[in-house]
Amino acid sequence: MNLSRSISDHDTKNSVSNEPTDQDFQFTEPKFRKKKFIFHPFKLTDEKKYVPDPSGDPVEVTIPEQLAASYGLYIWPSAPVLSWYIWINQERFRGKRVLELGAGTSLPGLLAAKLGCEVTLTDSVTAPHCLDNCREAARINGLEDKVKVVGLSWGFFTTASFKLANCLDYIIGSDLFFDPEVFEPLLVTIRWLLDNNAGCKFLCTVQERCADWSIEVLLKKWDLGCSYEYPQTFLQGTGINEADLTGNHTIFILNIFKKVQ
Repeated sequence: MNLSRSISDHDTKNSVSNEPTDQDFQFTEPKFRKKKFIFHPFKLTDEKKYVPDPSGDPVEVTIPEQLAASYGLYIWPSAPVLSWYIWINQERFRGKRVLELGAGTSLPGLLAAKLGCEVTLTDSVTAPHCLDNCREAARINGLEDKVKVVGLSWGFFTTASFKLANCLDYIIGSDLFFDPEVFEPLLVTIRWLLDNNAGCKFLCTVQERCADWSIEVLLKKWDLGCSYEYPQTFLQGTGINEADLTGNHTIFILNIFKKVQ
């Protein structure tokens, strides 16, 4: 529940104490809303430029979002950025087997599902509200029979983990590196999934939050490499303004891969 406190003005001359009482606290239920994202079709010209394609149909994805909520139930800017990356590069994703880590509101994964991907949405087994939100998002978009929802905690290996071997082409996620405490457990999970899915690719959107946060040492520890791609590159020619997706944040696509032995 969201806790908001309202303290009445007190006349210090006539009041014994200025400390708030139980009556000064007001409890309100979290507010829910649905956000609709519309992805309009593009086509690539002979000059390698994207232009609107009126012959194609737009794709709509509706996401249930909880305001004033925990990390997993709010659409952070990284999710639309990753979704547009998938949309623009949809020919690479169509028909592929896709796993979304830390799905929460599930926008990128559900878009992939609407592009014909076989999608598994995952979130922490200790966050049943996030898993429920994944299921509700799939239901709202008519994908409840086409999308799997699985509890998966980073850094731990369970029966659910082993079922993800030899069945993935892409691992995706948005804003996964939000807390330094999760960096290594997340990379352990990524490494295991890459080891057990030949040819699988991992990509996620990262929002820069602190110059002191780095995964360089951990990448080296787990024998992983990475590359970057910025929205100004993959949005080029689309007419989409980068700032409309990222706001005043710096967000980029991070590709993590196993180093060649």
